[in-house]
Amino acid sequence: MVTRMPGYYIYRCEQSPFDAWKFKDSKGKEMTVEGKTTSISYYLVAGQPTPSRLQIVRNYENALRPLGGAIFVQYDDGAETYLKVAKDGKETWFYLNLYNTGSWGLQVLETAAMAQQVVADAAAFSNDIKATGRTAVYGIYFDTGKAEVKPESDAALKEVAKTALGQIRSSSCSWLATPTTSGNWRRT
Repeated sequence: MVTRMPGYYIYRCEQSPFDAWKFKDSKGKEMTVEGKTTSISYYLVAGQPTPSRLQIVRNYENALRPLGGAIFVQYDDGAETYLKVAKDGKETWFYLNLYNTGSWGLQVLETAAMAQQVVADAAAFSNDIKATGRTAVYGIYFDTGKAEVKPESDAALKEVAKTALGQIRSSSCSWLATPTTSGNWRRT
């Protein structure tokens, strides 16, 4: 999305297809953003003039402006600068750590949903229950602070139902539960 600042070389670069980083909003409140991450450490090439923080920030601001980008928030005279590009329903976040302009860091996060790799499986649940008496169920999603199950949980819930039905069908005794006068349930 952007080129390297002239006069610097990449000392270290790390990428992850999915991670979460904390960014600060305009009020200084931290918020977690998830997606593809790239973290780059830049070092100044020996003999090159050291640019100012403002020069580096303005270069990124000017490069991102045509893409719909702008400075989101700055701290310590630009030593920490957050920029955001929002285009076509996708956000890309930038964090410039410019406390030392001779060696500084850039973090880029492209928002994206995680590719689900672990799936609910009734046979695996049943094996876990037989072996340990319990199982872990992944893939049941809720919005934070809400009790409503999200639609993308359907596949996992269907596998849980298959497991429950399989356990009932394979049970060595067939029984029916009925309520007692004390409100408890008993086998009949």
